[in-house]
Amino acid sequence: MRGLAPQSRVLIMSFSHAEDLDIVAECLKRQREKNDFPYIGLIGSQTKWATFRHRLLARGFSEEELAHVTNPIGLPGIAGKEPEVIAVSVAAQLLLRESAGK
Repeated sequence: MRGLAPQSRVLIMSFSHAEDLDIVAECLKRQREKNDFPYIGLIGSQTKWATFRHRLLARGFSEEELAHVTNPIGLPGIAGKEPEVIAVSVAAQLLLRESAGK
């Protein structure tokens, strides 16, 4: 996380849940220290997020800190799990957030 520029938008979408969890935790630590990530997005299901939420709370993060994580990523209502659908949906979400000043 140290190499990421301030105001970076972070998308977490590896093939490993364990790796994703560690990346989310590192992003939240950076957010706690610097408050400079306007978007931390995690690909995954509600079940994945429920598991992560429980584990992150156990690691000492607060509900307020967990609220910085967007899960699922992308615009609501856009169906499809194909990589190109997810990419367009997430890009649109980021553009909407940017135009809203978030």
